[in-house]
Amino acid sequence: MGSGYVLNFSDRTYADFFDEFVRRNINDSKYYAQGSSKAKRMRCFWDIESDAVVARLIDALVKHGLDERLLRPGESAEHAIDLAACRA
Repeated sequence: MGSGYVLNFSDRTYADFFDEFVRRNINDSKYYAQGSSKAKRMRCFWDIESDAVVARLIDALVKHGLDERLLRPGESAEHAIDLAACRA
């Protein structure tokens, strides 16, 4: 997320994803405190929302990343460890 991008989301699909999986409007001004990029809004979301909501989002992001073949845990042990940490 260092470049501001999050997986393969456009602005529209990013907003739709948040609405579908955690019923939050990621375009709400409260998520812009750290900046306007998708990654900065997500970091702000993590800071503001409850652990339960953040966990639902992370789970949905991991599933999306795997379904879209953006995450490849079989590629290296490091990727597998990172994926396991996200799921934990």
